[in-house]
Amino acid sequence: MRIRAAVVAVAVAGALATAAPAHATTDDYPAEWRTAPLDAKRDTWGFPTRECTSFVAWRMHGRNHVDLPTLGDAKQYIGPLPGLVS
Repeated sequence: MRIRAAVVAVAVAGALATAAPAHATTDDYPAEWRTAPLDAKRDTWGFPTRECTSFVAWRMHGRNHVDLPTLGDAKQYIGPLPGLVS
């Protein structure tokens, strides 16, 4: 679980290192997901909405044009990502 989370964290950190500066002047997470009950829907990438995984996938797509693989809820990660870590 920790290895998979670490791999995702490293991937996100690497992408953010070249990202434009973030400006938290407005909540621009999609209203359809923001107003739904917690975990009531799945986002475009298959993550439960209103969770950190959904927000990161959405932000990475919008700012960096990177689509994260659908991994589900981070609390369910049980091992390394196939093909990325041995």
